Amino acid sequence: HGSVIYPNDYEEVRFSMEQAQENAREVIKKAADEYRDVVGEYHGDLIETHALEDAEHVIVAVGTIASEARVAVDELRSSGYPCGLIRIRSFRPFPIEELKELLSGVRTVMVLDRAISFGIGGIVYSEVKAVICGCSAASTFNLIAGLGGKDVNYVTIAEYVEAAIKGRLKQETTWPYVKLTDHHMVSKRGLEEFWKKEGVL
Repeated sequence: HGSVIYPNDYEEVRFSMEQAQENAREVIKKAADEYRDVVGEYHGDLIETHALEDAEHVIVAVGTIASEARVAVDELRSSGYPCGLIRIRSFRPFPIEELKELLSGVRTVMVLDRAISFGIGGIVYSEVKAVICGCSAASTFNLIAGLGGKDVNYVTIAEYVEAAIKGRLKQETTWPYVKLTDHHMVSKRGLEEFWKKEGVL
């Protein structure tokens, strides 16, 4: 449609873009089935699942961090926790109905995020909470980790999921790898001194 859309056409163009996203749901599913027929492997369509059959506690992740989450699920299961994994493969269109169905009866949902939307929390977490609101009584938690390319390992994921299951994770959003030092606090202290002089604090 080009870089400029006049007001008279703007809503119609946006509406057509929304329709295209909705149509993409079936296109993605069809492409996944065709890939399976040709290659003999199936990696899911809008989502990919692991060990969900009897899962009471579910990790939701996107991208490569889901590989570590998969190992974490296996470790947690070996310790007696009925855990499973949902890997979101399509962020737009978002797998709304799939998540509603799969998360409706679980007890715990731990969403892993490698991105943050400042002021509201993890990007994937916000989407998942919006989707399951009103259809799931699960306790929901958000683990923000791996920003800037930092490694995230399955041990940490399993540790925090277990803490959530046992009711030891009090905060809704947790940053397990953040280690603030005096170096990081220089700007904070400088701003606090400035605002005190200004009478704000």
